[in-house]
Amino acid sequence: MTSAKTFQVHIQRYDPDREPPCYTQMYQVDFHPSMTVLEVLELIQQDQDSSLAFRSSCRSSKCGTCAVLLNNKPVLACREVLDGGDITLAALPKLPIVRDLVVSQQEREQRLEQIAVEQPRAVALPESKVDYANVSRCIECTICTAACPVGYEMDRMEPRPDLLSSMIGAGIPVSQGEGVPVEGNIDHCSLCLCFNSYSYTQPAKDTVMLLDRLGVHVAVPQQQCCGMPMVGNGDLDGARRRAEANLASFLPWLEQGYDVVAACTTGSLMLKEEYTGTLGLRAAEALASRAYDLGEYLRILVEDGLLELSKLKPVPERMSYHTPCHLKAQRIGKPFVELLERIPGMQIEVLDTICCGLSGSYGLKNEKHDLSLAVGQHLLDALAQSQPDLAVSECGPCQLRMRRGTGLPTKHPVSILWQAFDEDPLCHGVQK
Repeated sequence: MTSAKTFQVHIQRYDPDREPPCYTQMYQVDFHPSMTVLEVLELIQQDQDSSLAFRSSCRSSKCGTCAVLLNNKPVLACREVLDGGDITLAALPKLPIVRDLVVSQQEREQRLEQIAVEQPRAVALPESKVDYANVSRCIECTICTAACPVGYEMDRMEPRPDLLSSMIGAGIPVSQGEGVPVEGNIDHCSLCLCFNSYSYTQPAKDTVMLLDRLGVHVAVPQQQCCGMPMVGNGDLDGARRRAEANLASFLPWLEQGYDVVAACTTGSLMLKEEYTGTLGLRAAEALASRAYDLGEYLRILVEDGLLELSKLKPVPERMSYHTPCHLKAQRIGKPFVELLERIPGMQIEVLDTICCGLSGSYGLKNEKHDLSLAVGQHLLDALAQSQPDLAVSECGPCQLRMRRGTGLPTKHPVSILWQAFDEDPLCHGVQK
């Protein structure tokens, strides 16, 4: 019987409680074809040394955290396939090491906040030159900074390469000046993105790409949660604090003539009604009068001739659409359904359903889980009867319930619209 081929794995380790803290340890690992660096690390931790520290967050939907140095080259451990030769692994350079292969991102976040406050001259890049298609695919793995021959050993006001996409996403200007004057027929909007900035990011990226292609100048100001989870749990003071912080961030853009658009129906409802109503903030009246749900805003662009639905490409799929409760509360109809029905080849069924059962954070609580499932069962039954290729809704939690309850892939409607509008078929917002 032929013995398994083995290879040596040399890991440059770091333990702040050890003297000396830096040392190299060798492990012998059995090789098999298509083996990745991440598999090697998991095998070592499981079978040889449970103290080995490395990071991978695939299960928590945060791609990019497994980046390491392989033979002095920065790679994603989950993607790098080995050939059976001996290897050396180390933590990424230019970032503080917490332990072994785990680096700290705290300094990176602090640097981004500092740049946001100080508005650096380094971001003097004309917005027309920003390659949003590639920047939007950034997973913040920091490999670009590790590989950069200059890195960020420069003036403290200069941003590192891995901060570029975060800066754009945070609304930090990428062009000189205090903003873009509102003139001519070009529309301007500030985006309110909370759930789509942290949980399911593709709808936010597709929104920016679509609006940019339509000639709408997009800004994404710094912002906090809209406050709805606090309202739903009775913490009106906490919700009011977040609303006031968002008002301070958005009002300067309103003064420049920008509208405010929310890609989440919960966010748009809060901006339109709850800040002035439930929270009693008179200062939010100007914001409420200029706030739009994304579908509503795109429908206006169609009316203004900026979005020509006759030029949309066919999307031959059968879809079932669930109307979010917070869209119904806005009394604006179903604007995204009106837009999607104009896509050639589209077959979309609007389900006759009520709440999905999650009701924001309600259904995520352990004591409410069973009741939440019971409330949402009619939606799952409707999807089972409809048998679509895809389940669609503007609401992230509704997508979560449909995806988890049926196994169907889900999308935000804006991703479908961008798919019909864009020439690049890659990654149009499917959540599986």
